[in-house]
Amino acid sequence: MVECNLLGNGSNEAGGRSWKAQLYQNGSVTSQQSQGVVVLSGSGFTGMSHTFIVYCSAGDTLALGYSGSGAAAGSRITGEASGTQCYMKVALMNRSLA
Repeated sequence: MVECNLLGNGSNEAGGRSWKAQLYQNGSVTSQQSQGVVVLSGSGFTGMSHTFIVYCSAGDTLALGYSGSGAAAGSRITGEASGTQCYMKVALMNRSLA
């Protein structure tokens, strides 16, 4: 189980853009948040969180990302500066020794 929290500010923002958290496994997108955070005109992006359930093998790498759709090409998210609100938690849910 991978839990992510992304807090930040959207830049070059226009209304109607939808942001979705993505999980990369071994360099490829393996999961994407099904419902994004929609930014209304003038409100700006404040953050998103999501939990992904993925199966991993020994040596797999995981990374967070995001995608955006809608208005304002070139929009991006700038994370908050302290590093305490943009994170990824990974938990082992089941382990078989068989």
